[in-house]
Amino acid sequence: MREQSQTIEYEDFPSEYRRGDNYRRFTLAIREAMEGGLLRYSRRMKLLELADELGIERFDANLIIAQVQRRVLKDKSSVGTGDGLSAESVNGENREKSLREKFFTAAAIFLLAALTDLVLIRYLFGS
Repeated sequence: MREQSQTIEYEDFPSEYRRGDNYRRFTLAIREAMEGGLLRYSRRMKLLELADELGIERFDANLIIAQVQRRVLKDKSSVGTGDGLSAESVNGENREKSLREKFFTAAAIFLLAALTDLVLIRYLFGS
């Protein structure tokens, strides 16, 4: 199931990309071609062909594609990922995982120190 596309305002682009209707059509085509913030290579190539047909230079087309991708990904991270996970919950899970790793590392160091103490005691006072 395809996610609903994020709205990208044409006015958000620098003035040099707002030269005419062709640029607007191209930015809308990019947004429609994206799948959940990702743009497949085959679709990118078709978009570059469209840009050529619209009279947009390849360099400018690549800049516009990058800007649309960045905007969509930025909007996704602030709104959520679409699968019920917000950026805050993902960060919270990473923080929890980091604390868990630190706890197990500290426990392993403690056990290693205890075993070393036992070996030293046995060596010094052992039988």
